[in-house]
Amino acid sequence: SGVGVCRAGTQACSAGAWGACTGQVVPGAETCNNLDDNCNSVVDDGVTQGCYTGPSGTSGVGVCRAGSQTCSAGAWGVCLSQVTPVPETCDNRDEDCNGAIDNGVARTCYTGDPTTRMVGRCLDGIQSCSVGAWGSCSGEVGPAPETCNNIDDDCDGTVDDGISESCYTGPAGTSGVGICHDGSRTCAGGLFGVACPGEQVPLTEVCDGLDNDCDALIDEGLGTTTCGVGLCERTVSNCVGGVPQTCVPAGSGAEVCDGVDNDCDGLIDEGFCRIGGLCFTNNQRNPSNTCQVCTIPSATVSGPTSWVNVAAGVSCRDATDVCDAAETCGGLGAPCPPDALRTPGAVCRPSVGTCDAQETCTGSSAACPSDIILPTGASCSSPTGGVCSGNNCVCPASTIECNLVCLPSGSCTTGLGTCAQSGSLVCGNNAGARVSAGSHHTCAALTNGSVRCWGRNDAGQLGDGTTVSSTATVVSVAVSGITSAVQVSAGTSNLTGTGYTCARLLDGTVRCWGSNSDGQLGDGTTMSRTTSVAVSGLTGVIQVDAGALFTCARLANGTARCWGLNNRGQLGNGTTTQSTTPVTVSGLFNVVHLTAGYEHACAVLADGTVRCWGRNDYGQLGDGTTTPRTTPVTVSGLTNVVQVAAGQFHTCALRANGTVFCWGRNDSGQLAVATTTTQSTAPLAVSGITTGAQVTVGDDFSCVRLSDGAVRCWGYNASGQLGDGTTTSPRTAPVVTSGLSGTSDLSAGYRSACAVMSDRSVRCWGFNFPYRNLGDGTAVHRSTPVAVVNLSGGTVCNATGGTGTSEVCNGVDDDCNGLVDDIIPVSCSPGACGTGHQACSGSITICQVDSLSAAGTPCRVPRRTLRRGRDLRPARARCVRRTPSRRRRHRAARRCRCATRRSCARAAPRRARRTCLSRRAPRAPRR
Repeated sequence: SGVGVCRAGTQACSAGAWGACTGQVVPGAETCNNLDDNCNSVVDDGVTQGCYTGPSGTSGVGVCRAGSQTCSAGAWGVCLSQVTPVPETCDNRDEDCNGAIDNGVARTCYTGDPTTRMVGRCLDGIQSCSVGAWGSCSGEVGPAPETCNNIDDDCDGTVDDGISESCYTGPAGTSGVGICHDGSRTCAGGLFGVACPGEQVPLTEVCDGLDNDCDALIDEGLGTTTCGVGLCERTVSNCVGGVPQTCVPAGSGAEVCDGVDNDCDGLIDEGFCRIGGLCFTNNQRNPSNTCQVCTIPSATVSGPTSWVNVAAGVSCRDATDVCDAAETCGGLGAPCPPDALRTPGAVCRPSVGTCDAQETCTGSSAACPSDIILPTGASCSSPTGGVCSGNNCVCPASTIECNLVCLPSGSCTTGLGTCAQSGSLVCGNNAGARVSAGSHHTCAALTNGSVRCWGRNDAGQLGDGTTVSSTATVVSVAVSGITSAVQVSAGTSNLTGTGYTCARLLDGTVRCWGSNSDGQLGDGTTMSRTTSVAVSGLTGVIQVDAGALFTCARLANGTARCWGLNNRGQLGNGTTTQSTTPVTVSGLFNVVHLTAGYEHACAVLADGTVRCWGRNDYGQLGDGTTTPRTTPVTVSGLTNVVQVAAGQFHTCALRANGTVFCWGRNDSGQLAVATTTTQSTAPLAVSGITTGAQVTVGDDFSCVRLSDGAVRCWGYNASGQLGDGTTTSPRTAPVVTSGLSGTSDLSAGYRSACAVMSDRSVRCWGFNFPYRNLGDGTAVHRSTPVAVVNLSGGTVCNATGGTGTSEVCNGVDDDCNGLVDDIIPVSCSPGACGTGHQACSGSITICQVDSLSAAGTPCRVPRRTLRRGRDLRPARARCVRRTPSRRRRHRAARRCRCATRRSCARAAPRRARRTCLSRRAPRAPRR
């Protein structure tokens, strides 16, 4: 008592007894309050508690453990011995205490030549840690053969090194004729130059035994020369056998240095000079120095002469063969340079056809290597399926070339029955080149420059001047006034609403049609159009892409322009103000590909990086945030990209090495990762895709065309838009789209997709109700690709079938429906107890029984009879199916006889009387 908090109390005496002790404070458990609660003279002694300062839910998970802290002066001290989360390392332990070991632990890696690492296109990959060990290096990009793309493909530090192509700027048809041949130009900045070094174009014809003007004639049109005076006059051709001819007057000879007028021109020894007593002709070269010539003071030599230097550039040694270089004088009196050969690799014999390769100088011989031509019948690729014939690639026998594809030829028949007519297979006109799937309509640019569209047309998005959507009979329509389209892009006005379409023409302009609520047609208005209008002020376009209510175009100068809705900054000009005419996307240069999605857009630059702008609430811009952007931002960690595709809320990109990366929303598996409940603000690799050639995305699914023309898709599949023959959804890994190979173009729309085949036919799959946007003439969803009507490409039969006549019984298909003697089924009666229809039996029309009446059905009513002054209606005859027994027939007859007699009619049993009356009516009695 009196120690710490302890105090004595008081007791009151009542009735001689002490009461309870009140007000006392006795020792209690020590707590952290700067008081001596247990009254041992020590404050807060031995008071400790468990502690943990890490994130909630991590204590006891992985390596994380709670510690302890001691109380001093009423305050808790530092938490000792606790283990809190730290960044995860690759050591098979859960150091960040999230319940997963080594999760998200990755590092950069590179397995190629160390000297190429991070040089040019070569990029590090990513190694992920699993169970304390590093996995394989994924996503790295190694060296590849160099191509002309302004990228260092082989990672040697030099862009486009050693890349060249043959070229020729002379008149068409002259290369390979006479002296004319192709040159070779080198790639620079991703482009081949305009100049064509090394080429030889037509020259003025001279006398040298060559076809200088490349018209397949040698030394033509060089004329004649007349010389001599009087009797010495004569006329000679200026060129004979490739040798220039000197006109020597008749009766005289060539002038020689002999003091005589040998050439009959009235002059003696003209054109000669003497040096050191020797006589030389004018301009003859010094025998000891071929870069000096003899000069004379006048036509008639009189006086000393000398050697003078030949001007620089004058040939002093001609080439002896195509790989021998000619030498020229230096203009300083020095002798002719040593004989030298042309540089190795110089073209010495240009290609004169697809099956003839060009030859180049070896640097060790003046002669060009032997001409190499592929043997007749060898396979070649232009046209596809072609074979070599001489220098050229042609289609083999029994085939025809249609749009650079060899297809089977031969006879064919159109029509059935009497309408059948014979013809031959010819190239079809409607051959697809590019295809674009929108929300509920689809369009294709054909090889002849026209455009056909099908599906929904409520806003005129089919471009035929109407608002009538596709039907079972009118599947697709031609877009009015479009004759030179090279690309088409189908857009939408919202997720499921009306759409619009734009086409890029051969002259670099763009025309659009359909819904125009926000100026997405780019003509300066918001008026919808059922026929195409030109996008205002836009030229030099090399790519156009229609999104949702906005459109973007890539120009030849490397910039990008967009127009239409801009509520999310999708026009990329730093504002959110819509524009009915094109505006320039801020800060974009050297653009090589672009895409317009639902409310965001992206572009690939020449350096292989990607920039995106617009809506970003699911991370679809790929910059590691969900912040919307009104100007382009860089996609994190993504390089060496060649193509990008924007969907509704996700984006995918194709890299030069054939791999695909996606980012953004993933609720339907559209990023091809194992879970469908996350999103990613940074690119993720799509597993299993290594040979991609084109990537395209729909609203919530993605597809890639591989280098062999096959197609793989992943994501949402409720309408069969992945084309794998199922509606299993979602698919979080790529699946094979059935029946597609050799495709040349691919497009994904709202929930459908389409592809152009190698024969230029078009096939589509996925959502198809109710607007028939797959183009197969139905309104049925398709889970595998179906052919688009009127876009079969390939070949068609040029025979025209007849119209047919009414069908008759003659053993011939008269109405041309594929059925013989299927006459119209007119009803007929095969008897009182049956029904039937007319049919053919050979050449006779018969009544074929369809059904028989049930047993007991009335088939005949006898006439009325009278008996005993009242109407008597005997029972009707009944149809029977079985023959009654002999005994029954006998009894019935006897009863009928009895029943007809007046004397026994009353006595006849009632049953017998009924039986009789049912078989034969009795005569009426007399009155």
